[in-house]
Amino acid sequence: MGEEHDVNPDHVWALFFQEWKDHRALAEPASAAELLATSVLMPYVPRTRFGERPHAEHLEAWLAERATKPHGLLQLAEEAAPESPSVRAWRLTSL
Repeated sequence: MGEEHDVNPDHVWALFFQEWKDHRALAEPASAAELLATSVLMPYVPRTRFGERPHAEHLEAWLAERATKPHGLLQLAEEAAPESPSVRAWRLTSL
């Protein structure tokens, strides 16, 4: 699978993070695959440069890039999934 760069502007990510926080549809931490499988988040998931839903590997790479950037009053951090420490998982918290 080829590399897919994040072309989504900050406001798209802000909306995705806000919906994730507001709906709390997932038990955190959540993997990229879990985020993509959550139907309530589907309309808000950042898209590829072709306007398509990203693969889990792409979303994971994008989240890793975003974990180092501020997101208003929200903070994204990577942590191991409790049931599978080898899986990258993400926690979204309020500052």
